Amino acid sequence: GRCSGQSNVRLNFAWGTDLGTAVDDVRSRLDRVRGRLPEEADPPTIFRADSNAFPIMQIGVEGDLDPVTLRELAENDLSPRLERAPGVAAVTINGGLRRQVHVNLSKEKITALNLSVDRVVQALKQENQNLPLGQVDQGDSTYLVRSQGQFGSIDDIRNMVFTVSDPKSFGGKGKLVKLSDVATIKDASAERTVLSRLNGLENISLAINKARDGNAVEITKNADKIIEQIEKEYAADGLKIQKSFETAKQITESLDDLLFALMFGVVLVALIVYVFLHNLRGTLIVATAIPTCMLSTFIGLKALGFTINNMSMLALSLAVGVLVDDAIVVLENIYRHLRKGEEPVEAALNGRSEIGLAAIAITLADVVVFLPIAFMGGIVGQFFKPLALGFVIATLVSLFVSFTVTPMLASRWYRAGEDLEHPEGRFAKWFEARFHAFTEGYRKRLEWALAHRWFVFVLGNLALFAVITFISGGFMPSADKAIGGAVPFVGTVAVVGLIATVVASVQQKRFMGKILGSAMLFSLIFPASALVGFAFGQWKKEAVFKFSFLPSVDAGSVSVSIELPPGTNLATTQGVVEQIESK
Repeated sequence: GRCSGQSNVRLNFAWGTDLGTAVDDVRSRLDRVRGRLPEEADPPTIFRADSNAFPIMQIGVEGDLDPVTLRELAENDLSPRLERAPGVAAVTINGGLRRQVHVNLSKEKITALNLSVDRVVQALKQENQNLPLGQVDQGDSTYLVRSQGQFGSIDDIRNMVFTVSDPKSFGGKGKLVKLSDVATIKDASAERTVLSRLNGLENISLAINKARDGNAVEITKNADKIIEQIEKEYAADGLKIQKSFETAKQITESLDDLLFALMFGVVLVALIVYVFLHNLRGTLIVATAIPTCMLSTFIGLKALGFTINNMSMLALSLAVGVLVDDAIVVLENIYRHLRKGEEPVEAALNGRSEIGLAAIAITLADVVVFLPIAFMGGIVGQFFKPLALGFVIATLVSLFVSFTVTPMLASRWYRAGEDLEHPEGRFAKWFEARFHAFTEGYRKRLEWALAHRWFVFVLGNLALFAVITFISGGFMPSADKAIGGAVPFVGTVAVVGLIATVVASVQQKRFMGKILGSAMLFSLIFPASALVGFAFGQWKKEAVFKFSFLPSVDAGSVSVSIELPPGTNLATTQGVVEQIESK
């Protein structure tokens, strides 16, 4: 891209390229062509950017100071302080005015003196510089001598004298000319190319970019402390700093939601284990495995260079239910040995040894599902790597815990002759009675299903198809489209339901009345409700079922981009922005 007096070249590299080596290659190639650049051009600079280089925070600076002083304050004090914060890569400043001294030459005067503009420019460059003059030895000391030639004030520029040599005009002699005699010098500001506004007023905006290994949440915390300190120091100048954008807030809220879901899952797992084991000691043994595995997983994630982010926390959320599998399997086998009358230590050793191979198989079955995800290529693979490896580490640690912590606690907390199959507590007896009745009912339904295999097979797939059809609407952008998305499947589901009825009737050589009637009704519940809801929604012009299977995410910010015709100046753009702000 190009703009007045500046050229920007952006290079994109293939994924997996070592950016450190790439920067060195770019620098060496720039050195080859540096001689072709104009003499007055500044040396080219290389800025290494990646997906993490986008601003994580934008702040607006306001005060009672004039725009030039406010800009200098931001460049000389605010920006350096923020850049020194750990994890910050750069701070970009926009808005305000830059101080600039304008030297307006008089065309008539320089023409009369036969003076060129280049001669004035060259004189200004020669006079405005500090040069080393060498060193002076005095006694035992050596002093470095330097000429202080830079301008210190506007008057120094006005009083600058240079020689105009023109043999025809001055009798062959040069003439000393003061700059103020041929030019008007003003202390002004540079032409404005960028304008920053906040809350309807002009301000200075600072964008903070984090480094590749920086943490947005920690950077925001450190920046808040620095901002608070700066506001106290410049309170007399009415300095106010407001945050207009920050990503840390959304990250923190997302992590808080995941943490709540994680803790809620841990509590639910412990309650379910207690309901089925109806024994507090057994519940504590199994529940101990969860935090032990999680804390150990954090160690593994740290060793692999991962941070606590949405993906790593999601891995722990998925692993909550898996972490107790190995512990429950080992604990159940230890119970079996305890009922035989073995001593707790002996029962723990025998129970763990017998079930060891099965526990390993259970754990590796989960590992082989998630481990390949860690080796996915591209950007997607980088995002899902913490998820996959976090889950794998958690499951492997759960296997280790089931072989160590679980048998150890069982050998200490249980006694020989433990018999949880015949509980003594009131709740345990009630639950066992209900569970026994449930298993008997399930056994009878299973016998009937095995005797009517084709009917169960077709009806089960039909119900699955109907449920998936209904749930798939939850991926639509709105509930109205979600219900509408299920309507085209109504005819298909009805045909499949009719086929299921015919197949079952032919197989049994009779129409199975109530059973098939209820089966047909069940198979048509979802598409029928979708059809009725969609029709009613079209009539009412609004969605009937106002829900979705995927939560809507609101980051709490709205971004509006305004594009004006090419060549529109800044003043016109400012007028359009002010008009939009007023509305």
